[in-house]
Amino acid sequence: MFHYSEFAIQDQSAFFIKKLWTLDNSTNPNPVLQKSILPNGCFNLAIINGPGIFVRHQNAAIHLTKGVYYCGQITKAIQVDILSGTKATMIQLFPWTPVHFLLPAVLSAFTDSIIPIHELSLTLPIQWDYLLELHGEAQIHRYLITHLSRSIRQNTDSQLITNACRIILERRGSIAVGAISTELHCSTRHLQKLFKAYVGLCPKDLAVIIKLRESVDDIVYPPEIDHAKLTDLALSNHFYDQAHFINTFRSIAGITPRQFNALNYLLSLKK
Repeated sequence: MFHYSEFAIQDQSAFFIKKLWTLDNSTNPNPVLQKSILPNGCFNLAIINGPGIFVRHQNAAIHLTKGVYYCGQITKAIQVDILSGTKATMIQLFPWTPVHFLLPAVLSAFTDSIIPIHELSLTLPIQWDYLLELHGEAQIHRYLITHLSRSIRQNTDSQLITNACRIILERRGSIAVGAISTELHCSTRHLQKLFKAYVGLCPKDLAVIIKLRESVDDIVYPPEIDHAKLTDLALSNHFYDQAHFINTFRSIAGITPRQFNALNYLLSLKK
């Protein structure tokens, strides 16, 4: 039987690691086919044991075999087939996490990419292959945070990126880049440059993804407003109108809101 689970982070590492989530198909004799994953504005490290996962994204298909992978910012939905006997543990990192560590390259170069972690040439004191030998989310989390804590850096850039990302999340994506710059007393150009280097997305694109995920949550876990009306759903998530909402949804998910079926997706558990 396939099992999806989440491991909540409740210690000081919750500033960097949002959660661990596991796709466990290790005891299922059948593959789990054609499940979609939506962008969420976060980075992920994928620890894959077993035959692996087939990923289809932007007209390309890749087979992620046993190993550790870096998943950059994703801007459009991906589709996965989880092979029988496979277990994948995903470490989900906040959009501001990378800026707190020394990085070898501008992260926008890896947007919409999934690559073996060694290809990123990270200067972190982590034995990535050792993660494959650990059992359970708690062990993986302890190992990661123990070693990551040695590489944390704090400066004006890390503070600015963290504050900007938090503003976008707190406003549910409903804020203009200029307003963020004004609130943080920096130029829009400087903020855009930092986001390209350390977030991999411009602030506007991150905000749009956050708005999309908020609307998906409202579809799956509807509040009191009548979401039979797309206009209500659009306006409650701060889209200009129904047409803007439908076009944005289609550009990221590949379907319209009316066509969305939660059973076809791997979605976060609602707290």
